[in-house]
Amino acid sequence: MMKEKDERSSRRNPPPPARRPSGGNSAASPVQVGTCWVAPLIFLVIFAGGLIVRLLYLRQARSVVFFDFLISDGRAYDDWARRIVAGDWLGRDVFYQAPLYPYFLALVQLAVGHDLWWIRVVQAALGAASSGVIFLAGSVLFSRRVGVIAGGILALYPPAIFFDGLIQKAGLANLWMSLLLYLLARTQQAPSFTRWAGAGVILGLLTLTRENALLLVLVVSVWLGVHFAQRAASTRLRWLVGFLGGLAVVLLPVGIRNLVVGGQFALTTAQAGPNFYIGNNPASTGSYMPLRPGRSNTPYERQDATELAEQALGRKLTPREVSGYWFAQAWAFIRDQPGDWLRLMLRKCRLVINAYEVPDAEDLYFYEQYCPLLRQLGAVGHFGILCPLAVAGIVLTWARRRSLWLLYALLVAIAAGVALFFVFARYRFPLVAILALFAAAALAEMISTLRAARLPRLAAATLATALAAVAVNWPMYSKKDQQAASHSNAGAALAEGGRLEEAIQQYRLSLKLEPALADTHFNLGNALLRLGRAGEAVDAYRQAVSLRPDDPEFLVNLGTLLAERGDLEAAARHLGGALAVWPDFPEASNNLGLVLIQRREWVKAIETLKSGLQKSPEHPGLAGNLAWALATCPDPALRDGAAAVRLAERVCRATGFQDPRALDVLAAAYAEVGRFQEAVIVGRRATQLAAARATGGAAREIGARVELYQADKPFHYPR
Repeated sequence: MMKEKDERSSRRNPPPPARRPSGGNSAASPVQVGTCWVAPLIFLVIFAGGLIVRLLYLRQARSVVFFDFLISDGRAYDDWARRIVAGDWLGRDVFYQAPLYPYFLALVQLAVGHDLWWIRVVQAALGAASSGVIFLAGSVLFSRRVGVIAGGILALYPPAIFFDGLIQKAGLANLWMSLLLYLLARTQQAPSFTRWAGAGVILGLLTLTRENALLLVLVVSVWLGVHFAQRAASTRLRWLVGFLGGLAVVLLPVGIRNLVVGGQFALTTAQAGPNFYIGNNPASTGSYMPLRPGRSNTPYERQDATELAEQALGRKLTPREVSGYWFAQAWAFIRDQPGDWLRLMLRKCRLVINAYEVPDAEDLYFYEQYCPLLRQLGAVGHFGILCPLAVAGIVLTWARRRSLWLLYALLVAIAAGVALFFVFARYRFPLVAILALFAAAALAEMISTLRAARLPRLAAATLATALAAVAVNWPMYSKKDQQAASHSNAGAALAEGGRLEEAIQQYRLSLKLEPALADTHFNLGNALLRLGRAGEAVDAYRQAVSLRPDDPEFLVNLGTLLAERGDLEAAARHLGGALAVWPDFPEASNNLGLVLIQRREWVKAIETLKSGLQKSPEHPGLAGNLAWALATCPDPALRDGAAAVRLAERVCRATGFQDPRALDVLAAAYAEVGRFQEAVIVGRRATQLAAARATGGAAREIGARVELYQADKPFHYPR
């Protein structure tokens, strides 16, 4: 590639050519890439090998429940991509999750359709390409031999194969990380404005995939200034402008989009504060914990972060204010309990480097049960082997530390970016590309070191490797620890897909392994209820409540089902308990209001429904049930026909005048204010809709009330 003229001329006193280290064909011998046909051929071989392995894995992974039934982030990304494909390219609100992967997924869906197999094949190809790119990076930074080994490591690395097969962004992040390493390696070899700008673009894409990659902007900027200190200050400034300009080309449109659509300028997302708090609070374990127990599904995360912050501060908040609130809560913990926080940070640092792959909703070790290829590769190629080998590579290449310190800094920055928040295996995955380079350097250098009989150097590397192996493989979790949760997640995926009997089997398998999983009992109850097995569902809900008695969703579901079965006293107790825990829970207010109406506790019923509607003014159930109470209460002092009409008309408009229950309420409200002719018309329409929906009992009840309206009488409950 032609260098820019002014950059070459700015070096008045160029340094002498780099000396080739002794040791023959060692890892410390960088080569020019792309000067002959050998490098492209090796790239294609590594790519083909990586792709074949990934396709074989995908064939085996089809037997896993999650292959066809997505859950958690995978489901959220897929839904988001489908909305984009349907035309909603801008979306609403400030981004809460990194946006690049859903847009990538949408483009793939436009190309291959909504076919999860072909989407995974595309991702497998990108993962295989990442392996080839690491070969190129290794060839520039070390030697062709190191590049080949590094590319082979990444091509066969089990977590890489696993992540490339998920509807998740980890594989895409690995591609950007690999490209960034290659481009920075070429920039170090022959810097130019164009290459710096390209590095900025790639880092911007990585940031839109993994937000904490913003930390790398500082690392690369410092490296630019220090490593090229012999270049003129004006040249380095120009390069920095190119790097930051490339970054801005990617991030500024996102910031403008957030400003236009969500009213707030944010370069990436508004999620940092809640995530920082999740990883830095008195109850944190170092991994993910939802802000509200049992609400770990992606759609709840933003809702809960916002509602809890607004409840605490007593006002509506912008996304930036919500994030700021959670940052403040985390900093309060750090300030008030520094010893506990330091112990927590030590645990998170250990998790970042531990051999155990901390799972999200989908667990590598669960997949191993169904995928022999993953299991066999995992026996010899896991993180507990890769990381100590990389440490050996760092020791063996220490003589070249001045040219490699960018890699050290990137390793530290990425690891710190994970440990500062909370740890998942997929969050630390960007480390693997760098570790693969050093591990490959270790294998290459060991050969040359043995040949040259440099025993002290070999002894130092061996000692460092042994110490790292002990630290990395020190037990923190067992592969079996998450099996119960994986079966529970499989049940949730099957239930979402309507395969309820199979879901129940998975839930029972989960509870056999770990009987104290409250969420699994709850989900089991939901599945049983959908099959009409209400008695068994009550038992499952009771188990869930006994394990987590302050969970409002557990209490609401149990209370609602008990009300349907006629136990109104117990229903009111559980629903009231839910409101005590979560005063802003609209379903709790709505269902408790209905139970109180059935118990003829009119004052409490109206107060409960009014309070709930004030907190959730758009909730149709609260508006409709309050209108019903205000129109049909036997106490004239509590009735308010005009308010009932306003509320009922609003609900009917929202439902397109097609909901028989809403029309029944409106008819009762019209009758209460003396508009009997309209009450008859609306009531008859409600009767017709109820009969058409095969709800004969409701149709008869509405018809009886219509007869009252025909006689110019409103419907009131008896005293």
